[in-house]
Amino acid sequence: MNHGAALAGFSAGTRYAELVPPTDDWSADVRFQSAFVAVSYFAGTRDPAELAPFAALARAAERLCAELGAPDRAARAAALSRELGVIVGSIEARRLA
Repeated sequence: MNHGAALAGFSAGTRYAELVPPTDDWSADVRFQSAFVAVSYFAGTRDPAELAPFAALARAAERLCAELGAPDRAARAAALSRELGVIVGSIEARRLA
């Protein structure tokens, strides 16, 4: 499967506005967007419109989408593991609180 080709045309824009209304404050949170992208990719989503269905995509989430679209499998794996590590760290921190 060519993951790079699936995400090559990715860019933030108004085409996502109809999927998630801009009034949803949680959808603008950069941490939420990056986590959503990582978990969606981990679950098998490769379509850019489904990976990041936000009205306005944060730069960090856009960068993650680009990294997950890299042609090199090792680069994709490194990007995904880095972001999943952030998610696991957040979950662990909440569990300890």
